[in-house]
Amino acid sequence: MKIQTLTLLTNNLKEMKEFYHERLQLPLRGDRAKSFSVQIGASILEFKKNNDDTDPFYHFAMNIPRNKFREAKSWIRSITNLNTHNETDEVFFKNWNAYAVYFTDPAGNIVEFIARQHDSIQKSHSHFNSDQIINISEIGIVTNQVQTIAKQINKIGIENSRQGTEDFSPLGDVEGLFIIVKSNRIWFFSDQPASFFPVEIKVKDFGTFIFNKVDKVSI
Repeated sequence: MKIQTLTLLTNNLKEMKEFYHERLQLPLRGDRAKSFSVQIGASILEFKKNNDDTDPFYHFAMNIPRNKFREAKSWIRSITNLNTHNETDEVFFKNWNAYAVYFTDPAGNIVEFIARQHDSIQKSHSHFNSDQIINISEIGIVTNQVQTIAKQINKIGIENSRQGTEDFSPLGDVEGLFIIVKSNRIWFFSDQPASFFPVEIKVKDFGTFIFNKVDKVSI
């Protein structure tokens, strides 16, 4: 599953553009009065101005080369603080065979660099910088009905990457995943309970998934 474009809402367009474009050095692909977008490897990350009194935040992840976890961690730590969990600032997921590190952007989004130790994930022989990020590889989708949303997406042709539960269900593969979680579940490496906010995801060969309501997906 290849995420081509991820569109999120924010109340902090100016600060977010400064963070992603100027500090993380991600190329600017669009810059308008109420939105901007940056290139993240093979994906585009777009932020649009939020038009209500909510304060949107999301969890999403970026794939990095499987041999560059240490360099990537050092690089992002030179730019912003790392999130911690149980007094550690990194994790190895045995079930995923992947190393990950987390940080929080100016809007409160919980962002993850993940180095999946899988043959399909490329290696790099260059010094790590933002050009080495491969793509956007995960987006968290918050709902009150995890299995209902998962089955709607299954019907479109995106299968579970592993068996889900009533609280958590991952769909897709190592290139891209929908992480479906139940409302109020605490996001890993944060103290934030998961909350629903609208999100759009353009996926290669499947179209654009629009989550405008907590328990419904439109294509």
